[in-house]
Amino acid sequence: MMDRRIPRWWRWTRIGLDLIVIQAAFVLAYLMRYRWEWFREITFDAPFSAYIPFQIAWTVLLVLLFRLDRVYPPQMGAPWLEEMYRILNAVAKSTLVLMAVVFFSQSLFYSRLMFLEAALLVVLLLGALRFFESRVERMMRRRGIGVV
Repeated sequence: MMDRRIPRWWRWTRIGLDLIVIQAAFVLAYLMRYRWEWFREITFDAPFSAYIPFQIAWTVLLVLLFRLDRVYPPQMGAPWLEEMYRILNAVAKSTLVLMAVVFFSQSLFYSRLMFLEAALLVVLLLGALRFFESRVERMMRRRGIGVV
């Protein structure tokens, strides 16, 4: 008899992939802002090491908000737009918190534009990842995995 629930390894794989995408988006946003100087010239050239505490805090906050906004646990067969709404909601909240911290610290060292770029990249990359995952889930359902 085949087990038809969502495999536990799939849940952890999905969270792991999300974490990789979040980190990649943050690094890419840093490169866009400070190395490639997209959208606006830089005023203060901050090293990436200055952003590591924000990267860690943003990642933790995103994972917590993903849980609160029901991005986790993954729901096999959920519509893509519904999942993207949840992701966008969590990313917007976490980015606002991060930007508020930078604003109230009155530090001109950190680029708020970079945080917006990172948020946009996370939404776009997670959207692409969710689209790919939906194809994998469809293939799994055809094999009887995740069918209730």
